[in-house]
Parts: sequence; C-alpha cells; structure tokens
Amino acid sequence: MAQGLLEVTGTMDLGQFWPQGESDADTIRVKVADPVQSFRFRPAPGAAFQATQAFLNASVVGGRGKQAVMKNGEVRVRLQGVDAPELHYTPPAELEKAARTQEQHNLYLQWNEKYRQPMAETATAALGQFLAGLGGPVLPCRVGTAVDSPGEVFDVYGRLVGNVFVQTPSGEQDVNLWLAENGWVLPAFYTSMSADEIQAVTEAATRAFFAGLGVWPLYSFGAGVPDFDLNLKYRKKGPQPGPAADQGPVIVPKLFRRLSTFVVNRKAKMARGSFEAFLRSKRAGDAVHWTWEFLEQGAEAAPLHFLDEFVEAGEFTVWPEEIVFREKPSTLVDNRNRPIQAF
Repeated sequence: MAQGLLEVTGTMDLGQFWPQGESDADTIRVKVADPVQSFRFRPAPGAAFQATQAFLNASVVGGRGKQAVMKNGEVRVRLQGVDAPELHYTPPAELEKAARTQEQHNLYLQWNEKYRQPMAETATAALGQFLAGLGGPVLPCRVGTAVDSPGEVFDVYGRLVGNVFVQTPSGEQDVNLWLAENGWVLPAFYTSMSADEIQAVTEAATRAFFAGLGVWPLYSFGAGVPDFDLNLKYRKKGPQPGPAADQGPVIVPKLFRRLSTFVVNRKAKMARGSFEAFLRSKRAGDAVHWTWEFLEQGAEAAPLHFLDEFVEAGEFTVWPEEIVFREKPSTLVDNRNRPIQAF
C-alpha cells in the first residue's frame, strides 16, 4: 500500500459533461490552477506537503504512444475504482489497414461508430447536475491519489488515476464515492488500489444496489452477442437524455468494450468464432485476480486469472467487485524522454 499522497488543485468546467460536452461520468478534465505550485506531494501520513515540478513538460509512454501529462493546462483524471456505462466507445479494428482486404476495410468503415450503453447518458447527466448544484459553470476541485513515485500516477492512456473532491454545503465530497453511492457507476478495481480504497467503493456500491439506485435495477450478467445493441450510438452534443427511454440491460463496461470490439470485427469479417474464444485471445491485456486473494496476498503473490474464465454460456459469472484487474505499466518521461523517478 502506498504511503505517499499526491494532490492537485484546480477547477473543472462543467460544460465538459454531455450533452454540452463529451466527458462521461468517470473521466474528468481538470484545469490545473498553477502548474508549478498545484502539484503537491507528501511521502507519508503526517509529513508536510511540498510542491513538485516532476510533471512539468512530462509525458506518459503507454498504450497510445506518447501522451502529454497536461494539454492546454488540463489533466485528464480517470476516476479510480469506478466504471460508468460507456457513452462513446469506438471499437478498434483487429487488423491494421494494410492487412485488411478491401471488403474487410469497407465493412469496418460501415460499422466503425461510437457506441454507447443504456444509462450512459443518464449517468453522465446526473453527475453534471450534481456538480452544477454546487456552483459553476467552473467548479474548484482537488484531485488525490495515493502513490509513492511519479510513475504510479498515470495510466497507459495518460490519465491521472485518482479521486476528485469538491466542496458541498456539508463539507468535502469524494465524487468517486458519490457516483458509487448513487449507483451511477459499477466497481472497477485495479492492482494500483489499496484495501481501504477497494472497501470504500464496495460498501458504497453495495448500499446503492440494495437501495435500487442508478443503473443497478438494470444491471445484467449478460456477456454475449445479444447483449450488444448496434443501434445504440453516441448522440454527440445537444440531445437531452430521457431517463424513461434510456433503458436497457447494463453489463460491465469493460465487457461491453470487449463485446463491441468482437461484434464490430465480426461484422467486418476480421473476427470469427465465439466471444469466449475472442476473450481468450486477449488474455495479455485482461489479467485479473480474485479480490479476496489480491487483498490477502498482494498483486505479486495472488494467483493470476483472466477475464475469459468468468464468461460462460453468454453470462458473466462474478459480480464486478469480485475481481481486480492488473494495471498496465506506463512510463513517465521528461522532455528528453528520460524516466521521471522522483518527486
């Protein structure tokens, strides 16, 4: 468990959330107040915070090449421990363009859309409305993440992984936990999380489940081709969500991403066989642990499993909080491509 804590102070423009903007309910852009002073780190509980300039002109090398830590003074924050229904996911092609036949290429272009899940619009709008009730259109916020080194801060897509905090009339509110407590997200655990962080999200989501809040009444264990609706596409900016119409089975978002990729590539004749076989072919990126084994033994000792092991006969056989995904490694580098190892 990390002993250090990194904090970033800034603001979020509420216009970023759908339907005014494109942000969904689990990724938030935060405008850094002062790139020199706004990143603060303390190495252990009780230690004093010190400003760090480790992230000035820094980039993350990971799953999408090289990503700048800050773009136009903003950092992208992946809300730790939670996953909202997908608002706009574009399934990648299984074959590079040069390796496709003309027919495969044409079919992929035909089906190459941004797809969404039921309740994705409603969940995003609920977050935007909650934040708008606290002020705006620009809201002060704080981002916190438990880390011991700069390389632990960002994921492979260049997003800061942490919790976002805002001030409410009753005190500071953890936005991640607000989403979980109100049922707008599902638990999504990674090996970068501590036992306390996993427990907090689990308890919040459990309360929402038993209260029938948010997406939980529509939660589905579905994990087969019939569970993906090709007609549900991203509606871009403008349309207001209609909660009565934004209905349908909500499967685990990570499975939705895998399933949409399989279905689209099968339409484009670049994938064959069953969805389960497709998942088995992706094991390199879908390593997981049972949550209880991870908490007892840690990421190094806990037995390794794979996502396909929990999909049988078109159903997901575990609850989202029962597994922990292995965080993919990324490298934080300076403007000379040298790894940044200290705050």
